[in-house]
Amino acid sequence: YQFYNGAYHALPFEWMYIRPAGGLAASAGDMGRFMLAHLQDGEYNGVRILQPDTARLMHTQSYVFDPALTGSAHGFQESTINGRRLIGHGGAFNGFMTALQLIPEENAGIYVSFNTAVGSEPLDLVVRKFMDHYLPASPAGGESSGIAGDSAAVASNAAGDRLSRYTGVYVSS
Repeated sequence: YQFYNGAYHALPFEWMYIRPAGGLAASAGDMGRFMLAHLQDGEYNGVRILQPDTARLMHTQSYVFDPALTGSAHGFQESTINGRRLIGHGGAFNGFMTALQLIPEENAGIYVSFNTAVGSEPLDLVVRKFMDHYLPASPAGGESSGIAGDSAAVASNAAGDRLSRYTGVYVSS
């Protein structure tokens, strides 16, 4: 829904014709089953949908610009929060935003979807609060950076000569 002219109006379903973005539309229950299948090496409710090696490969980093940064897995983007590696994917369509994050090493995940016309900051905040509550940083001071803009957080915290490592020309991957 979108608020205008003093009332909420239903927005039409938005079809995506861009590849590889596919415009997945699924219920929260189906997304939960998808997450459980990934966390159980490709099996859900006694039914195998992926071979264990395939599921593990999908969670493995397949590309990174620089080894010091998070990268991409097969269909997932990596991030780090509280010293833990997350793999996930977000989405935004006409009137709503979504974030799916798996923490395979902890056998945990979170899926958030809500009605909004604003940026991804509310999604990032919910995921951050989830991580801080259930999987906080270790007392030794685990690394903590946001879901969106991990590389920007690294660069903005860099000082002096370290910042010059990020100077250059960037292109979209």
